Formats: sequence, C-alpha cells, structure tokens
Amino acid sequence: MKQIFKFLKISAAILSIFVNSTVLAATNHQNKTISNQLAQAPTPQFEIKDFNFWANQCRVLESQQNYNEALAACERAITLRPKSRNPQLWSSRSNVLFQLKRYAEAVASYDYLLRFDAKNSLAWTQRGAALYELGQYDDAIASLEQALKVNGNWGNSSPALAWYNRGLALKKLGQNEEALAAFDRALTINPDNSLAILERCGTLSDLGRYDEAIAACNQAQDAVPATALIARATAEQKAGQILEAIASYEQALAVNPNDATTWTNQAILLEKLGQDEKALNSYNKAIQINPKSSLAQVNRCATLNRIGNYKEALTACENAIAGDGNWGDKNPAYAWNQRSSALIGLGQYTDAIADAERALNININFAEAWNNKGVSLWHLQKYDDAQDALQKAVELNPKYSQAWFNQGRILSQIKQYREALKAYEKALNNDINFQENLTCAEILYNSQNLGIWSLKEYENILKSAKNFCADLLANRSVALWNLTDYQNALKSNDQAIQLNPKSLEAWYNKGVVLVDLKQYEEALAAYEQAEQISPNNFYVLTGKGLALLGLGENQKALEAFEAALNVNPNYALAQQQRDLLIEKFKSQI
Repeated sequence: MKQIFKFLKISAAILSIFVNSTVLAATNHQNKTISNQLAQAPTPQFEIKDFNFWANQCRVLESQQNYNEALAACERAITLRPKSRNPQLWSSRSNVLFQLKRYAEAVASYDYLLRFDAKNSLAWTQRGAALYELGQYDDAIASLEQALKVNGNWGNSSPALAWYNRGLALKKLGQNEEALAAFDRALTINPDNSLAILERCGTLSDLGRYDEAIAACNQAQDAVPATALIARATAEQKAGQILEAIASYEQALAVNPNDATTWTNQAILLEKLGQDEKALNSYNKAIQINPKSSLAQVNRCATLNRIGNYKEALTACENAIAGDGNWGDKNPAYAWNQRSSALIGLGQYTDAIADAERALNININFAEAWNNKGVSLWHLQKYDDAQDALQKAVELNPKYSQAWFNQGRILSQIKQYREALKAYEKALNNDINFQENLTCAEILYNSQNLGIWSLKEYENILKSAKNFCADLLANRSVALWNLTDYQNALKSNDQAIQLNPKSLEAWYNKGVVLVDLKQYEEALAAYEQAEQISPNNFYVLTGKGLALLGLGENQKALEAFEAALNVNPNYALAQQQRDLLIEKFKSQI
C-alpha cells in the first residue's frame, strides 16, 4: 500500500529588529592618546585610573564592534565614577549589552541613562528594541511611543527608526493594519529605508494585498536583492502564484547561492507542483550547504519515499533525526513516520511498526503514523490489529483518503466486502493527499471544474491523483465482484482505466469479471491489454488461458497455462487448468 503524504509550507525568515548605534567617534587626538597608553601597557589587566580614558575606550571599542572588550571598558569607567551621568558612556554600554543579546541588562542600562537624559529619543527607541527582543511587545510599543513623543535627541538616526520598530512590535501582536501604518510613517521620513519597505511587503502579504506586497518587494530589490526576492516569493506563494514564487527563489539563489533555507523553500514549492526530481535537486543543494539541517533532510526523505528510493530515504531520515533540531513546520514525529515509510518500502515491516510507534509516542494523535502502523501490520497478515490501527487513523482524521483506502483493502482481505465498499466510498469522496477540493469523485464526475488542479503547472499533481483513484477503483471492483455485483465491478474497472489506461490491476480485474460473465472475447482483450503492461505476469497469462478456454481455443489456452507455469511453476490455478487440458487431449486420442 502506498502512503501519500501531506505538504506543509514554511515561511521565509523574519528580519531581525534594527538597532542604530549612537557611538560618537573619538577624535584623532583621542585615538592617538589611547593607542599610546595601550602600547605602554604590559598586560591586558594594566591599571589606569583615568575615567576619561576608559569612557573613550568604551565608545571606540563599541564602534569597532569589539563588544566584550567594550563592555569591560565601560564597566571600568563606571567603577571609577559610579555616579557618572555621562550620556555617551551609558549609551555605549546600553548598546553593547544589546549587541551581546543581554537584553534585560540593556533595558536596565537604558533606564539609568534616561533618568538624566529623558529627552534622548534614540535611547527610548533602543530600549523599545530590547523589550521587543524580550517578547514584551506592549512595553516595547510604549517605549517607542515615548521616543516619538519627546522627539528629542535622535543622534545620527531619525524618528523613522522608532516608527519602523513600532511596526515590528505591532506585527507581533497581530495588529497588521496598525503595523502597516507605522511602516508607512517610517517611509514618509526615509523613503529609502529598505528594511521598512520589506516589512511593508510582508505586512501587505499578511493582509492579503498581494499585488501591493509584490510591488513593495520590487521596490527594495536594488538595496537588498536576495532578501527582497525571498520576501516577494513568500507573497507570490500566498497569492497562489507558485511558478512565480519558484522563479523569485531562483533569482535570489543567483544572488546568494549559499542560502540553504532558500534552497529548501524552493524545493517545498516544487513538491507542491509534484516536481519531485527538481525538488530533490534543491534539497540536495541545501544539504550540501548545511548537512545538519533537520528540515531539509526530513523533506528530502519524504521526497525520496514518494519516488520509491527507500534506501536513500532511510538515510535522509536518520540524518534529520541526528540533525540540528530546526524542524520548521515539521517535527521529530514526522521524521520517525517517514523513516517508517522507508522501511515499509524496503519490506522491513517489524522495524516500520517500531518507528511508527516512536512517532506515536511523540504525538499519539498523528493519523499518518497510525496509517503506517496499519499498513505494516497488514503486510505481516495481522489483519485485526491492522484494522484497529487504520480505524484509529480515520477517527483522528475522517478526511484521510489514503487511510480509508487502506482500510477498505484490509476489510476486503478479511472478506467484509460491504464494509470495504463503505471505506472505499469514503476514500473516493475525501481530498487526495490532503489537497483541498481534489477528490476522486470530483475527478470522475466534475472534471471540467477542478479549479487550479486543471492548470498546467499542477499536471503532475493531477496525474498522481488520477493514478491513486485508478488504484482505488480497481480495488473497489474486487469487493463488488466478490458480492457478485458484476456490472458495477465492470463499471469501477472502466472508470479506473479511464483515469489510468496503464493500470495493470484494472485491466486484469476487468478480465476476471468478464470471464465470470462468460464474455470471453472481451475478457481476452482485457488480458491482452494487461499483458502489454506486464509481460510474463503469471496471473495475467493464467487469466488469458481461461478466456481462450472459454472460446474453445484449447491449444492456445494450454500454451498460456504453460507460459504462466514457466514464470511460476507453483501457481496452483495454472497447474490445475493445464492438467485438465492435458487429460482432455489424451481422452480425444
């Protein structure tokens, strides 16, 4: 039984909050003096009890982005003058703490600075940025609003920075309209602020205003091409413009081919179009850059499972489990279940059950894992246990068409044909592979109104869906045949052939039904079609012999039975029919 898996998208990375530096460069004379003093120092722990020296060193080291050393210098200066109210010193110290991601300490440092420099709008802004990083979005907004209210010292920045950061905090609170207004205010002050343009793009996308979002991303492309193209791809994806989104990722990768996340995002969209080989190529590129990426590895595993490369899939899933633990929209349960799928493909059913159970230990409500457990138990001929597992899968997700299909096959196996038909009907009427509004019933009876699934870019998805439906209908015909409902069994096979003219099961089953109806010429034609698809198939050759026997062509029938036994000497039906014919020929001598 084939497992069909759900596609889950991931989102592009969010831009980090922007913090401006207020460091004032030391004069050449100051730098020279400091350098001379440092040159005279025998060790890094030299003792200079000069407040101005350490305050200047604090600022210079901050400007050079030597943050740990800068903080040490700031602390030396403060130790010398604990009650100092030097704005530049405390501003540098606060900024350094922010850059070191010590956000709570940065907030406290900004608070001290603002006690004696309350109109320092830039300090209020950067305090808001630190609160944002702490997840205190309401407090961050209050700090940013205070920066705008006092409208005092902005250093080498402007109110645009406060509006921009305010927009980021509002987005985190889900207030997208207000966030958009904040980004617009930032751009009114500084129209070239590429970060604000990009956030405006993302916010418009979240609001469903995709054309405006794409235009905003295009506006930022000259300044930050790769980031703008990635943001544009996200907007295009949300707008359902999958081909355009893939092309935008391709352009972004031309600018920065070493971005593993972008390769992964592109691969996910290629999967969405059923272009598994191309998706696999993109996942391979992502893994070359970041072999530890759990997300890229587990998605690669799922893709390899779909194309039947189970051995490589097994390795990819193992790499995902041992990877960096950054799963995106996936999780370890998904990885264990994909590993289970690979083991099913390799025929290692006991191990597959163990992996499905590991997935269920993580998430007991994981319907796909219950499905895999059921499939493995079915292969081990533990039909009651398999049925229980699949029943659990459809209880958890009543729209899970693959699980309904598998349940129908097991019910048919244990001769509960009417119950099997009910399960097949559920499978026919629910979304295939969780693709919205793509059902076998729609494909069969409303093929002119399949929406996006009729578009050329989705032709691989539609072809795969038709093959799934053909398999389902061919299996449904078996249950109908066992209930002696031959006309509906024929109809089910004909529908399967309509969807997939190369369905071996459908042609073979059609032949079986026609033999029972004594329509031997039509049966022979069906078996000959099956033989073209699968030459030297002993089941097909035996069926062909039965049709020839019904037509009175005994010599040809004998040849067909002999051909079947050349492939499988132990096939009882072919042996029986051959022996009967031989006895018949002997009696005629």
